[in-house]
Amino acid sequence: QPVPNQPVPVKPKVIDQSKPSYISIAKIGVVAPISFTQSRAQKDFNSLLNIGVLHYPDSVFPGEVGTTIILGHSAPPNWPKIRYDSVFNNLNNLKQGDEILIDFHGENYKYLVKRIFFVKAGEDLSPALTFNRSMVLLVSCWPPGKNLQRIVVEGELKIN
Repeated sequence: QPVPNQPVPVKPKVIDQSKPSYISIAKIGVVAPISFTQSRAQKDFNSLLNIGVLHYPDSVFPGEVGTTIILGHSAPPNWPKIRYDSVFNNLNNLKQGDEILIDFHGENYKYLVKRIFFVKAGEDLSPALTFNRSMVLLVSCWPPGKNLQRIVVEGELKIN
């Protein structure tokens, strides 16, 4: 029974593990598979980032109440278009209201960009986390190809 004044979780009805998960952001031409891992080893992160973007372990799954964190690479200008090294190069071109679509094992979720902000490399993202709404944070190195800071795009789930 729901608790009064508490958000009702939005969860996938049935997770079909046989269906891959994808993120797409039409405005900046992003379409990439999402990998999931429980590992926190950098070598595992690196290998998974070569084949798409990465759901950060311990963050909630898309569609759930809380914050989903998705990591992706950015590469310097003129970097060869191989793997997914430049998948998040153009996050800075997103504006409030732009759509981030996530297909999570056959369930579709639409997030709308709320804001874009920057943090220092290694800075704690916990001030940006929420536990009472369904949010997504897209995180990448900034500027592309440099490890100076992180660009963070925050989106909120649009419920129809």
